[in-house]
Amino acid sequence: MELTPLSKTQAQWKKFFEAAKHGKPAVPITPKFGTTEQILDIKTFLVNHASDSPQPETCGG
Repeated sequence: MELTPLSKTQAQWKKFFEAAKHGKPAVPITPKFGTTEQILDIKTFLVNHASDSPQPETCGG
């Protein structure tokens, strides 16, 4: 399954990155996934270009 900014709405992307059950992050911050700053940058990109955003991602895919 390919994930792109258009895969979710802004609210869905925000929820995806929020703490999951038992207080564990939905996206773990480990060297495998990136630093805290990199994860925040990814979240910002995905939310800013989500399917319902003012500037949805239209290239690629």
